[in-house]
Amino acid sequence: MELKDNKHFCILPWIHLHVWPNGKTFPCCLTPYEHDVGNANTSGLKGVWNEMPMKQLRLNMLNDKPSPSCERCYEHERNGYDSLRINANRDYKHWIKYALSDTHSDGSVDEMKLVYLDIRFSNLCNFSCRTCGPELSSGWHSDSLALGNINESYPKFQRLRNTAEDLWDELEPNLQYVEGIYFAGGEPLMMEEHYKLLEYFIKNNKTNITINYNTNFSTLKYKDKDCIDLWKQFERVRIGASVDGMGERGEYIRQGFDWAKFESNLQRFKKELPNLDFYISCTLSIFNAFHMPDFHRYMIVKNYIKPADWDVNVLLFPEHYRFQILPEPYKTKFIDTYQQMLLYLQNQPGTGRAVSGYSSAINYMKEQDLYTSHIDKFKDITEKLDTIRNQNFKKTFPEFKL
Repeated sequence: MELKDNKHFCILPWIHLHVWPNGKTFPCCLTPYEHDVGNANTSGLKGVWNEMPMKQLRLNMLNDKPSPSCERCYEHERNGYDSLRINANRDYKHWIKYALSDTHSDGSVDEMKLVYLDIRFSNLCNFSCRTCGPELSSGWHSDSLALGNINESYPKFQRLRNTAEDLWDELEPNLQYVEGIYFAGGEPLMMEEHYKLLEYFIKNNKTNITINYNTNFSTLKYKDKDCIDLWKQFERVRIGASVDGMGERGEYIRQGFDWAKFESNLQRFKKELPNLDFYISCTLSIFNAFHMPDFHRYMIVKNYIKPADWDVNVLLFPEHYRFQILPEPYKTKFIDTYQQMLLYLQNQPGTGRAVSGYSSAINYMKEQDLYTSHIDKFKDITEKLDTIRNQNFKKTFPEFKL
């Protein structure tokens, strides 16, 4: 069987590692937390590269066998969504011959080549979004303590290695291979390592790489550095603003978000970098299930984005925040609302990505009912966090009467 016909092959285990601030390492950013492949703090990046979990994963893929760590991509694909696996195989198809030629019979690969970089250097973040937690947001620490999810010994700030320099000696030899970077957080625009990498690539005339961001877009400056000045020097920069709603709904979902500040930053960005690829990476959860289409329309009408510049990022975990937990008749209302949005997009040019996202969301909602049992957990956690944060879900989202 040729790899192009293989339903389980993904190029990422040959060109990529995804590392969290606590050192836990995964084949990619969609891997469930319990399916890590090692720890970069204890084993180093190169050590993890050929530990047993990575070797077995490569063998599974070459033999077209499913792997538990890849279930989220399989789920995306069952529902008509372009998965990370599909996108990676498309963007890095020229590395597939490397997977075939350089893989030993035990699944090991001698040389680590990090072609696609996605390292979460720290959990430093000025937000505490409802769908996040203390592992990837320092802002979550006090709320997690209040909820009893962590104890006093849990560190507020987590950083991969002790300083930016600690990791650099291991990372720098791989930078010659880098073709794409995904910066996410924490909040990447607040991290020293982000700027160190950009300045390295500028200094070494490697500005033709593709740089992708998932950022809350709350700040465009760090110390004496300005993101816009740096982005102007690269050929391909894609800014995915991680925003889940406008006004008070957006501020509720992403604690720390300031809607007025976001619009101000976006207006400056559009003025100075009008041709740069900017899109909204909107995480679809129960919170914004009915708000998302209105938010999308607003961004189009204000000319902030083109209709296609909308990524419906379906939340899969934690399960009690999935939009599929909604009971009837909310499910029917959801499907009707999204079908109306699809009709609206039909009259707009070049809306393939957005249409695919909304269509996939409908397919998710029509799936076998596996999640409505989580509604009680959602209500319990939401009420507790509302008390801690002095917020009110029912007042902010009057469309729900759960």
